[in-house]
Amino acid sequence: MLLPLILLLAMEFEVMLLSLTEVSSRCGEDVVLMCEANIDVNKYLSITWYKGNKEGIIRKNLPDKLSWYDFGRNVSLNNDNSLQLAKVTPDDSGRYECMVSARVGFQNLKLPVQLTVQDCEPDVTTEGPHGPEGPQAPHLPLVWSLVGYGAVAFTKITLSIMIIWIFHICSRRKRRLGR
Repeated sequence: MLLPLILLLAMEFEVMLLSLTEVSSRCGEDVVLMCEANIDVNKYLSITWYKGNKEGIIRKNLPDKLSWYDFGRNVSLNNDNSLQLAKVTPDDSGRYECMVSARVGFQNLKLPVQLTVQDCEPDVTTEGPHGPEGPQAPHLPLVWSLVGYGAVAFTKITLSIMIIWIFHICSRRKRRLGR
């Protein structure tokens, strides 16, 4: 009696891992990661896309209920259950998985996809004649910097001494007038 129940539970958690699909892209392109499984709504409960170590991206409870995880970038799920990433960057590179959860008696599927995004090149069309940050200030020699800081320090000390001297004179006059 327990043996059929144990076998049924073992089948529920069994996962069929399919071969790794590799996708390459240039920086800034839109990418579609395919979930290449023949998904029959009568056999499967949900489709979930993950990145890396089970960082959830998006989940579709069949037939059409979508829920998003806190992934940190906008994604969409196409009608064929492929994951669409707009304007990819090298940060998007990594291993993605399309996990298809099966009903009892059917097999779960795990479809891995490896995305590789090339490094971004600087956009030379938007750079001005002075580079992407605009005009650069000329580099001043260390001597000029020290002279500038010294002049500011000297001015502060001189003003402080003058203010102390004025307070001293005012307090002496008050004492003389007060007697």
